[in-house]
Amino acid sequence: MRTLILFIFCFLLTACSGGGSKDAPTPPPIKVVKQPPTLTITVPDNAQSGAIIQITTSISDPDSTQFTLDWQANHDGVIFTSVSQTQTQVQLPQSSEELNIELSLTVKDESNLSAKQSANLRLMPSEPIQKDIVITLPSTYTVATNQYVTLAVSAQSDEPIRDIKWQLPQALEIDTESQNDFNDTNAQSTLTLLAPDLQQTTAFTIKVTVSTDSGYKTVQTQLSVKVEDSETPYLTVNTPPSVTADEGTSVHINATIQSSAQTPTIKWQWLSDTNIALSNANTAQVMFEAPQVNQDTQLQLGLTVTAGELSETRTIDILIKKSVIDFDLSLQSNRSSAVKGQTVTFLAQTTQADLINSDNWHVTELDASQYQVIDNKLIITAPEVSQSAYQDIVVTYTASLNNNQDVSRSASVRFLNGSQLFTQLGFTVPEQAIAIYNNEQINFNVPVTGNIALIDTLTVDMSLSIFGFSQSEAKLEQDQASITLLSDKIIEEKQTYAEIIAHAGDYSVSAMIPIHLHPSHYKVYAGIKESYIAGSTISLFGLIFHNNVPVTNLAGHQFAWLDNGRGSFTERDNLITNYTSSKYINTATDLTLTHQKDAITTESIVTHDWTIFTSQNQGNMNCFKGSQSIKCLFNGLEVPFSIDTTTPKQFVISDNFACLINNQEEFDCVGDSTHTVIQQTAVANNIARVNLIDKNAVCIQNVTGQWQCSGNNKNHFMSLIGQFNQVYHIASKNNATCLVADGFMRCFNNDANLIFEDKTDTVAEVKIVAGSMCYYRSSNSTTSLQCPTLTTY
Repeated sequence: MRTLILFIFCFLLTACSGGGSKDAPTPPPIKVVKQPPTLTITVPDNAQSGAIIQITTSISDPDSTQFTLDWQANHDGVIFTSVSQTQTQVQLPQSSEELNIELSLTVKDESNLSAKQSANLRLMPSEPIQKDIVITLPSTYTVATNQYVTLAVSAQSDEPIRDIKWQLPQALEIDTESQNDFNDTNAQSTLTLLAPDLQQTTAFTIKVTVSTDSGYKTVQTQLSVKVEDSETPYLTVNTPPSVTADEGTSVHINATIQSSAQTPTIKWQWLSDTNIALSNANTAQVMFEAPQVNQDTQLQLGLTVTAGELSETRTIDILIKKSVIDFDLSLQSNRSSAVKGQTVTFLAQTTQADLINSDNWHVTELDASQYQVIDNKLIITAPEVSQSAYQDIVVTYTASLNNNQDVSRSASVRFLNGSQLFTQLGFTVPEQAIAIYNNEQINFNVPVTGNIALIDTLTVDMSLSIFGFSQSEAKLEQDQASITLLSDKIIEEKQTYAEIIAHAGDYSVSAMIPIHLHPSHYKVYAGIKESYIAGSTISLFGLIFHNNVPVTNLAGHQFAWLDNGRGSFTERDNLITNYTSSKYINTATDLTLTHQKDAITTESIVTHDWTIFTSQNQGNMNCFKGSQSIKCLFNGLEVPFSIDTTTPKQFVISDNFACLINNQEEFDCVGDSTHTVIQQTAVANNIARVNLIDKNAVCIQNVTGQWQCSGNNKNHFMSLIGQFNQVYHIASKNNATCLVADGFMRCFNNDANLIFEDKTDTVAEVKIVAGSMCYYRSSNSTTSLQCPTLTTY
């Protein structure tokens, strides 16, 4: 048994490893035959006209999961609105009659194999939409077998009639001919048919459907087909119930007469009072010429037919419509609103002037003396409106045409009270001043708001500027006032205004546009206004800018300092210098720094106050001048300075301390020994100025321009000062710290974030006004007070 097991194992091992000296033969490839999809669609047997139905689809295919579906229908009005592999949504068309709709679906699988299935759906007509359609159709007609009969219908609607359709029983569809006549909201239709050969008298129902764009209406009549009986006389008369005709056209009216008599007597006559001549008034067809009418005219025409002892009478409503020429007339005006003094022109335009017999203008609220007519223009000079905000007038132009037709067009204009112009028209004034440089033309735009069409012209007035302008123009471009200015007379920096004026008739609206005049792109700055004790020597730190950027390379630049008082400069031709005032002056002194580059001179003026020190009191501090020196008391006790006080230069005082700089450029503070200012301040030398900050801190600047602070938040102040080349002044108010840094006003919050900056102009003076931080600009040092709102969060 063990031997047999080993033999079997070895045999299987050989077979699995494909052992032997020859390869096993390759089996033939298996040919895969793919099947097309199978398809089943489920469609309802019938559906209502205009309905949305759902069709269920079942698709199976062992080889594919993705299919392409193609739906088709034998009616253009069928819309497949949503298609998926399992369900399709179909919008069925509107129909006034029963239709057979065939729907077919072709499905292709991923191998492009397809299957198709179709299904039929019976579309049931929807209920007639009862529109405002008036249909006139006799309720009955009579005709003998094998004879022709004409049925007539007329219709009127509030909207254009698009179609009239006759629906006949199959027995009457032997020999028929219909004719429709559409005239906008009026229409007529006739149907002539051959009565079938019958064995007995039969009544048939005939339907007529009149359609408009938004609905339709169906009416019916009875046609009785009689079998002829030679022993019984008969007479049948059929006419259209109404006829509409345009003036000046020929009108033919047919009557269908069936009679047992060979020659019935026929008589047409007018039932209305008219002298319109009738032609062929004794035949089945009457004719007349529709006359010219002044308006649509309604008449009645009567027909009497006599055959032996039988007589029939019919009445036909005749509407003769006045012909209307499609006359292309327009009335346009150059203005929709105006003020006193402006000209308003109304122009009547047409390409069919040869059709005009006469014309007429009419103007409401005005008499003929207030306007004039020239050719096809009416011209009004706007009158003054004083009793109300505005006055509306309507102008009507009427053209009387050669066919007695009148065509009118109207337009209106509103005349405004002069005071209303300020609510109708304005300018958006720029927040920043427009920079204007000497001998350089500048173009800038100012947005115009409101009713721009009121503007006649724009001008710009430069009379507020002390310098002459060789070019000052303004023009309207779309909704912008385009301004052009040029002057070669600007010799000093100045902030002023350009007045833009919009002229409208006898009135005008203006706006003041801030402008900043510059003699050069270079700008010199002399510093900020401060107070010193008369006879002091002070340090002046001038700056030079080019387009508001500090200039460090001074080659080719020339400077000079001048004063209007009794004093002297140590280095008059340098940016940085010292100035000594007379000890007898206690008024303000203007110090002027002039700059010259490329033969162009610019200047800057700084004003300093000079005082005679006597005494100052603040809080617990009381300071006064003794026989020769300054003495200070804190809570009644003297706190002596450690420096010479006989030659004071600058003095500041707060509630708990006072600080002094003398003309030896020494600095010291005295007062409450526990205050941080006193604790952090030691006697310093080479000091140029002292800056009191918010009563609890002081900063001092040495003669080289470097700053050092003591007191509350000194590190905050020092971090702000370190960001700039030259700081002139520091002030703090309501959690905002403002620096005159590099000549411009810049303000920061407690996190050292910039919250305000004005680089329009340098700063001449900083002061607290009504609790707010305010400053004057250098170019208008006494009239340009700025008090920005400082948001510190």
